[in-house]
Amino acid sequence: MPLYVGVLGEDRAFREELIIAMAGTLGRQLQFLGERSVDGGPTYTWVPDVLLVRGQCLSGGIEALDAWARLGERRPFLLVMGQEVSQAAIDRLREEGWQVLGQYDPPWCGEALSRRLNGVRFRHPRALQDEIIEGVARGEFRLHYQPKICAGTGRAVGLEALARWSSDEAGEIEPSRFIAAAEGNRSVIRALTLHLLDQLLVQLGEWRQRGVSLRVSLNLSSSLLADRATIEAIAARLDREMAAVRRSVLFEVTESVRIQCLETALHAMVTLGERGVGFSLDDYGTGYASLQAWYHLPFEEVKIERGFVEQVRPGSMGLKLVGMTVKLARDLRTRVVAEGVETVEQARLLVEQGCDQLQGFLYSQPLTAAELEQWLATLPDEAVTGGGGVGRAASPLKEVSDAP
Repeated sequence: MPLYVGVLGEDRAFREELIIAMAGTLGRQLQFLGERSVDGGPTYTWVPDVLLVRGQCLSGGIEALDAWARLGERRPFLLVMGQEVSQAAIDRLREEGWQVLGQYDPPWCGEALSRRLNGVRFRHPRALQDEIIEGVARGEFRLHYQPKICAGTGRAVGLEALARWSSDEAGEIEPSRFIAAAEGNRSVIRALTLHLLDQLLVQLGEWRQRGVSLRVSLNLSSSLLADRATIEAIAARLDREMAAVRRSVLFEVTESVRIQCLETALHAMVTLGERGVGFSLDDYGTGYASLQAWYHLPFEEVKIERGFVEQVRPGSMGLKLVGMTVKLARDLRTRVVAEGVETVEQARLLVEQGCDQLQGFLYSQPLTAAELEQWLATLPDEAVTGGGGVGRAASPLKEVSDAP
């Protein structure tokens, strides 16, 4: 299998020389992908396994690299060229989740490069997609649940179901990696989505028998809204459930993939909506055609992406953007959820801006079903702190409304 390589910050002649040297040294097929800009430059069949970055490309900030990575849905390994990059910058890259393999000065030393790359197990998307299908068959995927808190009362009013994968062969695999790989193949993301939905419906039925009645959201790739087979399969599963269980399902439509045809998406959402499920626009502010999709499709909820929440400070642009989103949501009669809330200060400011629900580590990390039940059982009947419900949640072990 080829090693996919990308290069940022060097001229074509150097790139060609570099690829020839790497191919001879590593003794494996390489596919050079060229440069991809953060403003929509040339596209790749695959995101590179390794991204070679010229040092001055880091001078504009790690944010530029993050923007580049979001175009591909996953982060490649980094090799940084040039000693002008400070160790502090390298440390920050690692803190941000980049896997930095090394820092070198051109010309490249073939032996050193070979040693560095040959010790890395690259997980190519095609191979990972096959592993996902095998993992589904072996039952390796499980759902964890993160509470959503009513901003006005501090009570838990819903959950988000999040996929986790513990592979028999590779151990725990980061969701950002396997979700990105699954998104690259419709049959794979379909199989994974239906597998997780089956788990969720079983869990909802069990919880309802024990008196726990919360709406639970599950991610649904926007690409699947155009897939008739997926919509029919979801509808068939919902038809087998009692109405109360169906009404407990909320699909979060990921905004990171363009909704290609609004008419097709609308038909799919109406088909499922007739069965009682709702829809949420996930990660608002990061994807494509947000306002158009929000206006034309029947979303009852919009989730503000955690990147905006992280920037929420008194007087900040992030806070103003949240306020503008809330105002628009009021006009469109849509509920607003802020995700990634980690501090009481963030929660207070978001409540003041009018957000309806809050979700994040301030309240709870994602929990297994058993851990969640314990978490719910230990909560008091009222919020333990004031300030419009920005503290811990109250007990939701009786039926509660999902409305704010």
